[in-house]
Amino acid sequence: MKKLPLLFCLLLTAATSFANKIDELKTDSDVVRFLLPLDKHFTTGKYTPKLIIEPVDTIFKNDACFACDTLCKTWGVKSWQKVDLNNDGRTDLVAICHWYQYENFIVMDNGDGTFKLMYLVYDSWFCELVNIIRRNDQNLIVFHTIDSDMLDRFEQPRTDTLIYKYDHFVELNEHPPKYAIDSLIFYDGSVYGNHCGSCPKFRMKVNRKGKTRYERYVYGGTSVKTAGGYSVKDFKISTELKAQGKVLSSQQKEILNMINYINFKKLKDKYEVPWTDASTTTIQVKFKDGSSKTIVDYGEYGTFGLRALFSKLYAVAKPYKAF
Repeated sequence: MKKLPLLFCLLLTAATSFANKIDELKTDSDVVRFLLPLDKHFTTGKYTPKLIIEPVDTIFKNDACFACDTLCKTWGVKSWQKVDLNNDGRTDLVAICHWYQYENFIVMDNGDGTFKLMYLVYDSWFCELVNIIRRNDQNLIVFHTIDSDMLDRFEQPRTDTLIYKYDHFVELNEHPPKYAIDSLIFYDGSVYGNHCGSCPKFRMKVNRKGKTRYERYVYGGTSVKTAGGYSVKDFKISTELKAQGKVLSSQQKEILNMINYINFKKLKDKYEVPWTDASTTTIQVKFKDGSSKTIVDYGEYGTFGLRALFSKLYAVAKPYKAF
């Protein structure tokens, strides 16, 4: 009989060891107070709007569902909910808040008493709401929006089922391919100006063995004043080798796995956000069978999976950019 109290204590300890501040949230006000310290932008600035949680019916009546209010009511949306999104036994938070506009906030428990705030957005300013579903013992986020594409000139309802993977939310792929990858080349962003509207800042090449070559692009020429402003005479682009190294095996493996998981080969060749003055990023992947795939992404918003891949590649490039 003495073992029963001991067993109860062990079970209670195990349960409380995974409890966190999110578990304590009871009201809309509790959620707002919890969110505020997670991003300094919530409380800085003279004209910064208040962070507000509203009832779902209010969300549907306002601009979050502009032009698609009938659809919104079928999405199973909640103002906020507590749920474990990565099966680590700790409670995470999903909240739809009104700030400058309606935002989908995700808060992940880091497991060390701290939390990571994430924003889920596609490329529009309305009709972007999330709900939670459970499939195969995993909680997933369903992201609803009205898809608009500047390249194909269309607007239609879009639903993405997202899983927390690679420290990001990416499109669920229950049967990822296993392509043998030879190498990839990553072109970062664009430099804007009259002389070069889409010039990359750097190029980084990573092969299957993890060998990395980082090149910085150097732009030169003479600035000349014209009737329309300034242009560049004798404009030249050259590359300057800044560093060579080797990607950590864990980083390399994760990036290669991501390329397959997001089914890079099957993605579109071009993506474009419906606004101007964005940067352009290009990724070229070469496969061991001799084929290759290049994706040009104006705005870096093509898919959730591509955004996660961009983030990982920028992390690899960061040490080299310091040279």
